[in-house]
Amino acid sequence: RTEGRRHEVSAKLTGLVLEHLDATPGLKVVACILADHADHDGICWPSQKRIARMAKLTERSVGRHVRELIELG
Repeated sequence: RTEGRRHEVSAKLTGLVLEHLDATPGLKVVACILADHADHDGICWPSQKRIARMAKLTERSVGRHVRELIELG
């Protein structure tokens, strides 16, 4: 049951990112991965290594994108 709710939240957050985030493809894919890992409070802790592997980006690029997302709020 909890896992199903996590997927529901994940899908909703990912949809919001895709619809409303005006960003480069790299930034958008990192935001979607973070949204996919978020719990019902919007909190997530995937490692930059995991994000890089999933996005096919370097860890350095992921770090840059995460900092930019933080700056965007």
